[in-house]
Amino acid sequence: MLKHLKPQHLRLILLDEDLASLKQTINSSDVAVDWFTQTKAKTGRLLDQPPLIYDLPNGKRQPRQP
Repeated sequence: MLKHLKPQHLRLILLDEDLASLKQTINSSDVAVDWFTQTKAKTGRLLDQPPLIYDLPNGKRQPRQP
């Protein structure tokens, strides 16, 4: 996977030039439609949640809900 990273966007896995191909796959594959629908529903729920807070209550960095 590391060999596929783009130097200008090291953290991005999906780049703008890949979107057209992905959209075409989603529109032409029942499996891709199911995957996209499930993923979109899960991420939508995550966006409604507050971000985790990372602190050191016991000397170890642990995420917690605010």
